[in-house]
Amino acid sequence: MTAELIEAGVIATSTLLALIGGASVVAREKLISLYRLDRRVRAWGLSVLIASVILLLIVSLFAFHIPTTPLWPLSTGWRLKGFACAPEALQLPELRDNCPFLGLPELAMANYEAGMLWTAPSRFAVSTVFVASLMMVAIGLTMIIGLQLARRRKLLRWSALSRRVADPHSQRGGNIFISYRRADTASEASALAGQLSSFFEVFLDTQRLPAGVDFVEEIRVAIRQAEAVFVLIGPNWSDASDPNAKSGLFDPNDYVRLEVRTALGLDIPIIPVLVRGARMPSASKLPADIASFARKNAFMVPDDDLAAATHRLLDFIARGQMAI
Repeated sequence: MTAELIEAGVIATSTLLALIGGASVVAREKLISLYRLDRRVRAWGLSVLIASVILLLIVSLFAFHIPTTPLWPLSTGWRLKGFACAPEALQLPELRDNCPFLGLPELAMANYEAGMLWTAPSRFAVSTVFVASLMMVAIGLTMIIGLQLARRRKLLRWSALSRRVADPHSQRGGNIFISYRRADTASEASALAGQLSSFFEVFLDTQRLPAGVDFVEEIRVAIRQAEAVFVLIGPNWSDASDPNAKSGLFDPNDYVRLEVRTALGLDIPIIPVLVRGARMPSASKLPADIASFARKNAFMVPDDDLAAATHRLLDFIARGQMAI
């Protein structure tokens, strides 16, 4: 009896862990909306499934090496169904010869009623089928987590900004808009877009704007649909040493100024990204309509490794350390 209780406890525990792992997938899809929690729950769910597989292997070894104790869940069902007719069943030579290791009349009766008179399932076969079925559940849940991760990359809105995941039916498309000056940070903008495109839909004017369209209007539409705007700032971002020169940012028609002004007006999160040693401009060195941009907390990208800096940038925002 003690062996049966131990075996039942291990089976119940491993099954419960597998169910918890599956529940974590549902919780991640239905309840968890922040990027940082999404990653933690996914890792936790995988660890639970791995633990359940290990416990199921323990169950199989435990079952194979105790031949005198029937597998508890199956033996319970057989016991209730066939015990009354056990004496008659034990008189059948087919069962008596093929089931010497069982020793319980209810198991023999179960085989008799099922019509399996030519052979009896060995303990090894029963344990293998039972454990394999539970392991298939665990493997299936693991595959679901992988598929949901790929799906999440497509559906995730910019929850890394400590905001709720955007409504899929909202007008915003979950895009990341990259604002840059071509003469200043064209190469960095292209590299950053390539890194972010693995996780989000990225708008970069050289990639997304068809020829012949109204540039100004398309930029406005793209920013309205964005969940966040990355403003790449290099040494020549303002492109004007004298505010009275009406060049660069101080040109009313400057497209970088238009992008920043539009994002500020729509209250869309703006993340200044400093490259090649650039510094965040002060409000006095910006036009009045974008002076509030100077108060945005910036992220500095080292010159040596943009890819690693991009991952740090995502983690930095995900932890809610960037004021927006």
